[in-house]
Amino acid sequence: MRPDKRTVAAKISLRNVSNITLLVSEKMRYFLSLKRTMGKKNRPPYIVSLAHEKLAQATRSGSDEKLAQYFDFDLVAKFRNLRIRLDVLKPGTRTSSPHAHTDTDEFVLVLSGSPDVWIDGDLHRLQQGEAVCFESGTGVAHTFINNTKKEVRMLAVADVDDLDKTFYPLKPEPLDKEDSDGLELVRAWFDKKLGPHNGLPNPIEKTGRNKKKKSSLPR
Repeated sequence: MRPDKRTVAAKISLRNVSNITLLVSEKMRYFLSLKRTMGKKNRPPYIVSLAHEKLAQATRSGSDEKLAQYFDFDLVAKFRNLRIRLDVLKPGTRTSSPHAHTDTDEFVLVLSGSPDVWIDGDLHRLQQGEAVCFESGTGVAHTFINNTKKEVRMLAVADVDDLDKTFYPLKPEPLDKEDSDGLELVRAWFDKKLGPHNGLPNPIEKTGRNKKKKSSLPR
C-alpha cells in the first residue's frame, strides 16, 4: 500500500521544520557567542571591558605568597604620568607588604567587598564606595587585606615618579641598598611607632603558609 501523498508531504514538512529549528538554534548559539563583540568593531582599542580581560597574578618577591590578581591598564594605554590597575583580592590575600612612598601619591577606591586597610599597624574596615588617599612623603605605611570570605575588587590609581623610593617598615631591611643613600626623609620613618597588627591576612597569621595540613586518613 502506497503512503498517502498528504502523509508524505506532512512528514517532509515536519522534517523541514525540524531542520529549520535546528538551524535557527545553531545560529542563535552563534550570535549569542558573538554578543560581547557585536557592535564593537569600530570602537577604539582604549575602550576596555574588564569582563573579558585576563587577570595577572602578583606574588611577593622571594616568597610563594600569592598577592592580588590584577589588570594593568597600562596594557591598553601607555600613560606617562599615571599607573591605574584593577586589584582583585581573594579571601586571605593582600595587595603587598606594608609600605610607604617618597614621591608617589596613591588613590584606592573599593568597588566591591569589604577589605581592611592596614595603616601604620592598625586595621580599618572599608566598605563598597569608600576610598583612601595616600599622599607621598608622609611616611604613612599601608596595604590592603581581605580578611573576609568574599572577593574584594578595588581600583588603584597612582602617579609615576622615577625618583620614588619605597619604604617597608616591617622588613629587616626597609630599603633596598641602592635606595639607602641620601634619604633623610625616609630615615626619619624608621623610628615611627606602629600599631600591633603584623600586616598579614588572617589565614597566614593563624596557620602560616608553609605548615602542612594534617591528614584525615587513619594511620
